[in-house]
Amino acid sequence: AEDLINFWVKNAMNPSGVPKTWYDIQKDGTVTWRTEPTHLRIAADGMVGALDAWRIVKRPEWLAFARKFGDLLVTKQ
Repeated sequence: AEDLINFWVKNAMNPSGVPKTWYDIQKDGTVTWRTEPTHLRIAADGMVGALDAWRIVKRPEWLAFARKFGDLLVTKQ
């Protein structure tokens, strides 16, 4: 489970604070991100998962991942 959260934390966040939400895995293990728009509900659900995981394991990078998205939302409210 930690590897899954680590994958998202290391790969999904854009510099803007908007996370990528959809990807495909090729047969050789290569990950390609889809170019579909990010929907607020999907991104927020993912952050709830990251925060739930953080509450259990307390990995600071997991909290930072969710916080970056939260900070973006605060600046755009």
